[in-house]
Amino acid sequence: WYVSGHLPFQPDGTLMTGRVTGEKGRDVEYGYQAARHAALNIIFTLSDQLNGNLDRIAKIQKVFGIVQSSDDFREQHSVMGGASDVFIEISGKDVGYHARSAIGTSTLPLDITVEIEAIVKLLPALRFKVGAKVQCKVGPEKWAEGTVAQLRYTEPDWERSAPYQIHLDDGRYIFAPEDSEAVIRAIKPL
Repeated sequence: WYVSGHLPFQPDGTLMTGRVTGEKGRDVEYGYQAARHAALNIIFTLSDQLNGNLDRIAKIQKVFGIVQSSDDFREQHSVMGGASDVFIEISGKDVGYHARSAIGTSTLPLDITVEIEAIVKLLPALRFKVGAKVQCKVGPEKWAEGTVAQLRYTEPDWERSAPYQIHLDDGRYIFAPEDSEAVIRAIKPL
């Protein structure tokens, strides 16, 4: 998923503007905070597009930042640390750690301090929600009914999660290793 350039809107709706120069008030910390705000706006966009389900983010793969800065400013990478820190704080190191590029420019639209874009890998949307009544394959030709108990179920030693954990009507818990009709299906009405 490609997320286009986001701006450093602050919670009050104002934009962080102006060049990062290295001088007091326009130093790395000012740019760092601008990058944090732009990254938070990317998170808000992702949350909106994913109906609030940020668990669908498999990986923040690449972040690209443009910093409006003076010709002699050489710390664009430090400014972009603000965005990287947000992605790791919100998504954790495994999901949020990413490749990153930062460049400086003499001007940006609306006089914004930074503009940030991202490439994000998403997990596919699942067909069932927690609480859904389903049938799960429990043998070569055997199906059992149950309720979806957890999405993206995982065990500590697993490399990746299973789409569903199901609480069967007989009291057992099982997991569905994939989200396909061959493994888990909606209960057919009589």
